[in-house]
Amino acid sequence: MLQAVAALQLSLAESAEEASAYLEILINSRRTPSMRQHVGDLFSPLRGVLSVQMAEQKAQGYLPGWVEPEAMAALPLAVARGVVLETTIAPDGPPHAAMASQFAQLLIASR
Repeated sequence: MLQAVAALQLSLAESAEEASAYLEILINSRRTPSMRQHVGDLFSPLRGVLSVQMAEQKAQGYLPGWVEPEAMAALPLAVARGVVLETTIAPDGPPHAAMASQFAQLLIASR
């Protein structure tokens, strides 16, 4: 899980300048079926990989029994989208790395 958070942090850092365009795409994808499909195609493989990793971590006892891998796999992606929004509208707020670290700590503490 920490690897997934670190990967999302790196992705956010590398694409910070494109955050506004990314948010526009997300907003417009709700109204445009073809765009919604492209956005879904972009995130679906990552969500699948995260789901498999979380199922493995759950089976090994690293994640608690109540974790539903598919639902939990969508959560870091949703948090990442929220972090992009937050850092775009409040650039003087906490940095994305600090928010991602707090999120990771919440997951670890849930054990």
